[in-house]
Amino acid sequence: MPVPVPLLRIIERARGGRTVGAIVVTKRGNQQTRNGAYVWVKTLAKRAGLPENVHPHSLRHGAVSALVDAGVPMHEAQEFAGHADIRTTAHYYHRPLTLDQHGAHVTARVFAGAAA
Repeated sequence: MPVPVPLLRIIERARGGRTVGAIVVTKRGNQQTRNGAYVWVKTLAKRAGLPENVHPHSLRHGAVSALVDAGVPMHEAQEFAGHADIRTTAHYYHRPLTLDQHGAHVTARVFAGAAA
């Protein structure tokens, strides 16, 4: 999968000059775990005042929804998500009820909290 330049910049910041080991590490320098990422996203969502049901997989759903809402064809969103079946991608697509619930806004709030 191609890595966009903004993501490369984020990876470089996370790497912090290290040339070996995990890219994403905890404050203590240990490799970030799946459970640690879950706690991190839940904490940021709470700080941002988001609903309690926001979790890391919500970001995946939000990304697919944001792509489709931006006019990206469903089959291209399917490729982005790595889904074998387009019905899975369609299941991920959630038309937002309000602008604040849109995947792009939820994702922006989560990442804005991470930068603070």
